[in-house]
Amino acid sequence: MGTTSAISIRQPWAGLVVLGLKDVENRTWQLPRRRVGWRVMVHAGQEVDGSAMRSARQPITQAAADLASARGINPEAFWRLARRWPQAFGLGALVGSVVLLGCVTNSASPWANPTPGVYHWRLTSALPLDKTVPCKGQLGFFAPDRPARPQERQGGLI
Repeated sequence: MGTTSAISIRQPWAGLVVLGLKDVENRTWQLPRRRVGWRVMVHAGQEVDGSAMRSARQPITQAAADLASARGINPEAFWRLARRWPQAFGLGALVGSVVLLGCVTNSASPWANPTPGVYHWRLTSALPLDKTVPCKGQLGFFAPDRPARPQERQGGLI
């Protein structure tokens, strides 16, 4: 199972995913069973999720730090990772990869949206890329127009 597929996620969520801090992706559609166990590239969309930002001028990394802190992640641990891999918060590019572990509707993760009808895709083994790879995103799973290879190192908390 290769890394020929990608999924678009808006910032600051994409950065939190590839740094290994966000272990659930909330979607309104189920993860296809055939994708369980696959490593997929994470594409950061061109647009930021405004609902995750305090203001339009707030830096993406600060919004991510606030979201992580609100979910019990040590701020120093977040900033250590964000300084090591600032490219994880790029826009309109592949920023890393993650393994799709499964799909549930009742995740205990602090990142899980409890709204009925929301599926919690469980994520593991996040790897940020050393350099972003610009490419166009799409809805659903897609083949990146400029594929990238994930780096062979862990991107989670150190």
